[in-house]
Amino acid sequence: MNHLIATLHTLGMRLQDRHRGATERDNEAGMTTVEVVVITLALVLLAGVVFAFFNTYVQGKLNQLT
Repeated sequence: MNHLIATLHTLGMRLQDRHRGATERDNEAGMTTVEVVVITLALVLLAGVVFAFFNTYVQGKLNQLT
């Protein structure tokens, strides 16, 4: 029974792929270089803000000790 279900599922997926056509599958592209650069810059900026926050916090605590 499982073999029949798997075969029907595979047949359905193949028919769906044929119906969509090859052009629609080729239009799906990954992330562009600009998107990667923007995401990287955002993460670096976030890391800088977090570092500045902790650095200021620690320096404040150190000043209280002296």
